[in-house]
Amino acid sequence: MNPVRAQKQGGFSLIEVVISIWMSMIVLLAVGVVLTATQTRWNNAWGKVCLQRDGSYVLLELSHAIKEAASATVGDDGKTIQIYDTDGNWVEYAFQSNTHTLEYNVQGQTTQTLIDGYVEDLTFEVENNKVGIGLTLKQNNKEAHFDSTIQIRNYGL
Repeated sequence: MNPVRAQKQGGFSLIEVVISIWMSMIVLLAVGVVLTATQTRWNNAWGKVCLQRDGSYVLLELSHAIKEAASATVGDDGKTIQIYDTDGNWVEYAFQSNTHTLEYNVQGQTTQTLIDGYVEDLTFEVENNKVGIGLTLKQNNKEAHFDSTIQIRNYGL
């Protein structure tokens, strides 16, 4: 008969526990890096979407006003436009380069801000019954540029 052996106890050794903790930490670190990168990309994409949305809104507002107009005139610097209806009433859109804002003023009312703080550039051109618009928005190192040509429907009425 064999002498009495010490019974082997069940469980993990200290080395096995340490190795499994290190492996778990590496996996958690990798998951954290992936989540951080994903969140950063999401935020960048969302910022671009917001600029696209705001630029589209500005062009929608301008196109509605221009389409219903009878005429339009551009300021000497190309940064303001006055849009006149068939009764001679006007609305003015103006780019303020010092504050990076787009403001509008309806005849007889107070000036209001359409976009505040991130209009990089805005230019208007009028040729006969067509108005060209170039708009650049910039915020947090993200930029969106828009070009549009809109026809004045009631031109010359």
